[in-house]
Amino acid sequence: MWERFNNLVSTAPSLLLASTAILLPIIVAFLRRAYLTFELKTLLSFLLTYLVFDISEWILALFRINNMYLHNISELAGMLITGFLYYRILINSRFKQRIVIVLISLVILQNILQFSWGELAGYSFTLNKVVLISFVFLHFHSIITEMKITNILLHSPFWISSAFMVFSCGMLFIYLFWNYTLSTSSQKEIFRLYSDIEQIFRIISLILFSFGFWTSKFANQNV
Repeated sequence: MWERFNNLVSTAPSLLLASTAILLPIIVAFLRRAYLTFELKTLLSFLLTYLVFDISEWILALFRINNMYLHNISELAGMLITGFLYYRILINSRFKQRIVIVLISLVILQNILQFSWGELAGYSFTLNKVVLISFVFLHFHSIITEMKITNILLHSPFWISSAFMVFSCGMLFIYLFWNYTLSTSSQKEIFRLYSDIEQIFRIISLILFSFGFWTSKFANQNV
């Protein structure tokens, strides 16, 4: 098993780096635990869910068992938590909350219909990223129109949305053409290239999440 682990890490070191990077925002959240809002606690549950699935995927990979179905399930679970997160963030607008409900309903339907045990559900992932981008635009619109934030760089939800925007925009077209990029039938070199790109965007988003947790201390001073 150790030999298999070394082989995985040597062929795709970015996977291990991204898996390790998930600990950064979790550690920061622990350090700022006294200041975490309900929204940040929801984000923490999102990250912990991702961590559990990530560890499970590594275990299956070490035993040479296809883990694509776990990736598909974790994507849906993450979207459900994210939908609830933005439902809370957009609490001042019932209209925007209804949009969140409609979009998450579409996500659930699409992810169930296109669920696969052996392949990445690429088109579902594409829809998920479009929905995430929509959530971010709804949130940014609220920030601009409500004009309640005195310093946006100390506003935790801003960093949350920035993280989701970076990852979603970076991965949108990769998932759109998933059968050429991240499908199991893709050429190994192409698969590794786009997998590395995915991990880079994932690491950037995790760093931005960390900023979100770190700025939680200033929440009461920023409205």
